[in-house]
Formats: sequence, C-alpha cells, structure tokens
Amino acid sequence: MDDTLTLSYRDAYLRRSDLATIEPDEWVGDNLLSFHSTWLHSTAAAPASIAMWPPAIVELLVSIDDPQEAKQVLPPIDQRWLCLPVSDRYGRVGSDASHWSLLLFDTATRRCIHFDSLPPANRAAADSVARAIVDIVARDHRSQGRVGGATTANTVVDQVETLPRQNNGSDCGVYVLALTHSLQPLLEANLANLHPDTSPNILDNVVDDLATRWIPERIRLYRQRYRDWLHRWAAAKSSWDNPADVRRCIGEIEMP
Repeated sequence: MDDTLTLSYRDAYLRRSDLATIEPDEWVGDNLLSFHSTWLHSTAAAPASIAMWPPAIVELLVSIDDPQEAKQVLPPIDQRWLCLPVSDRYGRVGSDASHWSLLLFDTATRRCIHFDSLPPANRAAADSVARAIVDIVARDHRSQGRVGGATTANTVVDQVETLPRQNNGSDCGVYVLALTHSLQPLLEANLANLHPDTSPNILDNVVDDLATRWIPERIRLYRQRYRDWLHRWAAAKSSWDNPADVRRCIGEIEMP
C-alpha cells in the first residue's frame, strides 16, 4: 500500500493510512487524534485554559513510575483543563487497543470526568490515567504549599452518565474528536463561571448539556464532515501553520 504523506500541520502529519481511519466503520487511529490535538491547540482562544494531549503522551503518563522522570518528559501542565484520550490498553497488561474514551481533568481541583461511549469498557483504563495525572499534579500542588484535593489514594473518576452510547463498534474515537472539539470553546466561554471555588454543579451542568448532544446520528455526521474537511486539505496539497490560512482555503469542520 502506498502510505505517502497526505497532509501536515505544524509538527503533526497524516499519512494515507491515517486518513483512512476517519472513513465510515473504521477505528480512529492514534495519529489522527494527535493531529486533532495540534489543530485544537492552534485554534484555542485561551491556550492557558485547555489542552488535549495526544495518545503517545498519555501512554507515557501511565507507563512512567517515577514522578520526577515524568515531569521531565511530559509537557508542562499549565492549563486549567486537560483532555486525555484513554485507550483500553492502559487498563490491561499486554492487551491490544480496541476502544477510546476521554478523561477531562481539572488541574485546579484535581477532578476527573470520564466520557465513555461504551461504558464500562474503559473504566479501569480511565482509573489508571486518572491516578497518574493526579499524582503528578498533587505533588506540584504540595510543593507550592497547596493542600487538599484528590490524591492517588482517593482519586475518584466521575462517569458522565448522560453521554449516549455508540451504536456500532467503530465510533469511539469519533466521540473523542467531537467531545474535545466542542469542549474547548465551551469551557473557554464559561471560564469566568468555573472558578475552582465555585460549586462543582456548574461544571456538571456544562458537561451534561454537552454530552446529551452527541447522539449517534450527530457522531455519524461529524465523522463525515471531518472526513470531508481532511480530504479538502489533502487535495489542496498545501502545508499551513496558521489556522486562519486553513479556514480561508478549506473552511472549518462544521459542527452538526
């Protein structure tokens, strides 16, 4: 198979095989999620508010036992929220990857919120990711004299019960794409109302309202529109570094 480079953006790229993972009934690959995280970071209105880590970084997070080593190799945690793609392989030693979900982590309160379109498939994997990120952030907070909040010993992962279940075996990664795409502007818009000292119910309402929107039909439409957007990009045969140039030439992904 000719696996040529089809498009690139900043430090992210997609080959023909990566582009194929957005096709109907295909399982979204790691590289597509990494590309998506780069795109979201470049379009953030408030980059200090939210960031999506690519799968390779999340895998590093759960595989490194030494917190000091982790701090050296992981990106600086400067954002209020982190969106962490969760693979089921993080919860089972030696297992192959077959399911994606999304962990939203509030670095200020150390709260973990899990979006799983096929619960409870990724509960163990999400717990592993949550304990790892909580450990790193809790150590940072203690070094700054900040007390309270979750620790690895009492980490609780809140499951988003309002997220509709996927109706096939391939859309889990599309849920991650769609949720991160819609979470970023929503959390940025509500930043003033989501102070760490405010009631957690405010964030719960934001999350639940968002989750209920992503019914399977909307996920299907989102996959189709994302696919069409990437194919327009590949056909343009241009390497852009600025989101304004991308939008001017091929438009944006239209949210269903």
